[in-house]
Amino acid sequence: MWGSGSSDPNVYANVEIQGYASRTSVNQGDSINFYIRTINTNPYNLSIFRIGWYNGLGGRLMLGPVTLPGVVQPMPQPPIFQPAGTGLVECNWNVSYSLTIPTDWVSGYYLVKLSTSAPRGESYIVFVVRDDARNAPILAQASFATYLAYNEWGGSSLYTTYAGQKTGYKVSFNRPFWPNFGAGNFLSLYGGVGYEINMVRWLESQGYDVTYATDLDTHENPTLLLSHKVFLVAAHDEYWSWNMRDNVEGARDAGIHLAFLGANASYWQVRFEPSSTGDLDRTMVGYKELAAMDHPSDPRYTTTLWRNIRPEGAMIGVEYNGISDPTPGNIVVTNTAHWLFGGTGLSNGDVLPNVLGYETDSIDSNSPPGTIDLAHSPFPTGAPQVYADMSIYTAASGANVFATGSVWWSLGLDSYGPSKGVVSGVQQITANFLALALLPSLSPLSLNPTTVIGGNPSTGTVTLSGPAPAGGAQVILSSSDPSVANVPPSVTIPGGATTATFTVNTSGVAASNTVTIFASYAGQTQTASLTVIPLIISSLTLNPTSVTGGNPSFATVTLNGPAPAGGVQVTLSSSDPSVASVPPSVLVPAGATSTTFTVPTNLVIFSTTVTISATYNATSQSADLTVHSLIPLL
Repeated sequence: MWGSGSSDPNVYANVEIQGYASRTSVNQGDSINFYIRTINTNPYNLSIFRIGWYNGLGGRLMLGPVTLPGVVQPMPQPPIFQPAGTGLVECNWNVSYSLTIPTDWVSGYYLVKLSTSAPRGESYIVFVVRDDARNAPILAQASFATYLAYNEWGGSSLYTTYAGQKTGYKVSFNRPFWPNFGAGNFLSLYGGVGYEINMVRWLESQGYDVTYATDLDTHENPTLLLSHKVFLVAAHDEYWSWNMRDNVEGARDAGIHLAFLGANASYWQVRFEPSSTGDLDRTMVGYKELAAMDHPSDPRYTTTLWRNIRPEGAMIGVEYNGISDPTPGNIVVTNTAHWLFGGTGLSNGDVLPNVLGYETDSIDSNSPPGTIDLAHSPFPTGAPQVYADMSIYTAASGANVFATGSVWWSLGLDSYGPSKGVVSGVQQITANFLALALLPSLSPLSLNPTTVIGGNPSTGTVTLSGPAPAGGAQVILSSSDPSVANVPPSVTIPGGATTATFTVNTSGVAASNTVTIFASYAGQTQTASLTVIPLIISSLTLNPTSVTGGNPSFATVTLNGPAPAGGVQVTLSSSDPSVASVPPSVLVPAGATSTTFTVPTNLVIFSTTVTISATYNATSQSADLTVHSLIPLL
């Protein structure tokens, strides 16, 4: 008999069939155990479904039904309520069924359906299949820690009270979920709280390439998010560990986009401990209002409100405003000029109906600088106590962080109950965020060459991590000093291509200058440095270097690079024009690096050394010419 939770453990012993899994998630090819209790030894059926869109059917049978003998597993010891105990309830039943996940099972939410006919009863076990080898662009997180916090099975949860006092601060995954007949808060059955299924159905109905993991995976694997483009946090993801927070913020700072498609996220900090049998992270600790009793070795891990130690608004952009109301309200949009509203047809003051509540978030002093308010909605409707905010900000990494500010946002994505119906604006706004987040990323900008003589060009190449979308990808270009190195306003990478080139034109300089070239696309910016050096005379040579007076020498002046259009006029001089003369100047033709001129000489009585000099752009080179006498010395 399923019904309201109770601090009386006897209530849970009378359920016809119920069970739990050994893990919240399992990778393809790995094994998971199921522990099932019946109230008699009559046989029961076990079937496993993957939950998704499936043309509106909502699921696909993956295994079964498998018929198994009923086993009356022992009920655990009743919880010892705090302060004498922790309130922990832990089953530690025997394994009823073990499964190695086939490698062709697609990542997603899975429900094990347990059914018995004598007496008639049904329940579920929820778990997630991961695909760790595939870097799908979208990673969606299932909020199992929050499922667990609300799970009163056995007589205690992080919410259960007895005689006006909280029953405890430790809860175990080693027991069935009581909400929604064992399905936790994944979906709503007969009015239960559960909204993640709406997000899943919409994502898959739209054909998005998405894989799934749980918050325990985010807690345990610091690199989990880094192989994806965007990370989705579902409707009501309230309980976070320090590791979860670190790993999500680390991903944001590495350029991974975040979308909080709900509210009241990361509200309480929790810790994880092994079970009594040593299985890692099977017990969750959350003192919450009893945080004064919590004394971890590292005070950072005190299980209190996140805003007491590390405000969640600094990550999300908004924070839970403390108001809860079960009556659906309307989100009032107030910034429709923002790109997120493209294609919605909405105007400021229009509403997104029936998707505001039952808990909402607001922008406050902890929100990052530059947080943009997209919707500002009175809540609750009719007797507003607060204003709920939908927001977005861009992190220093270029990652966008979008927060809907309402637990019921996903109910506008899909019509599965308790949705009041699809809201096209909710769908389009979510799609707009994903469209930008899923654009290919901008790879490092390259310049060739990286050093040029002023007046000569360099070629820039912009590269995307994947093919440009249809219609092309426009990359915005700029220069830190256009007077030295100038770029076009933009360059377009054609649809389906990954690269495009552009020309960096430079001007002549009197001294070396380093200019930064910027390329920006989809909120990401790459830079490259170009060094522009002056065109100078690199050498002056004479051939021969010794002549008899009256015979010429030939001089070659060489530049450090090609002369620009119009050529370069080099000024010449001689230390003794009466012995060796030069023209006032000589032209190095455009595109050439050198030119030759004649140095005529005159008769001399004594051998004389003359210095020939060439000057351009404040630089000079010289060479000595020795002019000998025709008259032999006696």
